[in-house]
Amino acid sequence: MIRYEVVNEFVNEYLTSVTVNKTGSHWNARCPLCGDSKKNLRKKRFHLDYKNGNPIWNCFNCNQSGSFLTIYANLKGLSLEEAKDELFSFDTVRDRLSNREIFLNEIQKENKINYEVFNWIREKSISRNQEGNGILFSRYKEELLKFCNDRKIPSNYDILICYEGDYKGRIIVPVIDRNNNIIYFQARRLPKSNVEPKYTNPKLEKSIAILNEDKFDENKFIVITEGIIDAYTIGDQGTSCLGGYFSDYLIDLIYKYTKKGVILAFDNPFVDKTGYRNMMRFMKGGKGKPPSKFSKTVKYFIPSKGHIHIKDINMLSVECSINNMYDYILKNSYNYMEAYVKLKLV
Repeated sequence: MIRYEVVNEFVNEYLTSVTVNKTGSHWNARCPLCGDSKKNLRKKRFHLDYKNGNPIWNCFNCNQSGSFLTIYANLKGLSLEEAKDELFSFDTVRDRLSNREIFLNEIQKENKINYEVFNWIREKSISRNQEGNGILFSRYKEELLKFCNDRKIPSNYDILICYEGDYKGRIIVPVIDRNNNIIYFQARRLPKSNVEPKYTNPKLEKSIAILNEDKFDENKFIVITEGIIDAYTIGDQGTSCLGGYFSDYLIDLIYKYTKKGVILAFDNPFVDKTGYRNMMRFMKGGKGKPPSKFSKTVKYFIPSKGHIHIKDINMLSVECSINNMYDYILKNSYNYMEAYVKLKLV
């Protein structure tokens, strides 16, 4: 059996134009495989049915169909065996456990995954402060420094560039724990590169990788961003959902670290259609799909009027020279009704 939360999170992250029936068990969307109708963008012929924990899907445009495992593997770029391991191993643990620390320990024990599992990427990469010789080293170091300088990434964050293996030529943006172990990372292509995909990340239960977990001040708001670099820009009170989907499970965890509250910073909804869609889905839900249980509890960051053309938080820092991003976000964060009105008026 596959947990409902896993299917629902996947649908919201990987499919577009999603609607769901009143029971929340059947999703309809544009087909992510064939792209659906090119003439009519309103047509949605991809269907996914939960089937009491054994989901199946089919597309009436390309006539493809299969189990949830097949679409999960296809869209995530995994083998069927890798997808099966990812779907069932972590989920079985989460079914049994509610305490996060026990959850982490069980994952490490049962799946032989520990916080040091991604430290090997350092052996294949160059850091900003690393010294070395040779043309190859110099070229990669130059690319890394340019990327960090252009994006104004704070020096206390250990950005790398990989020079060999599957992630060769990619910037490595890590999530590092209190013991200096890399517990997750994003591998992104260089800005002028055409290599696909733009991002390629290791598989991991994302909810166990909380950026800045050991740095939060419980008397301040914690700001959750989509991207890791956006969270870097905020500083110690920034963390990331490691994608575009703010799950209730993650937000529930984050609330344990703050007495003040949580601010969600979607990519600017005024210029980023996906950011707008994700934000509205979180706040209002969809047809038959309820909003997040935290929709009226969290605050929402909306850029000030003079900055509504800037795509994300890091670009605000780069293009507008905002040095104290935490204070800026705090000043421009709103409750549910205020945020909703602002989205509709601008």
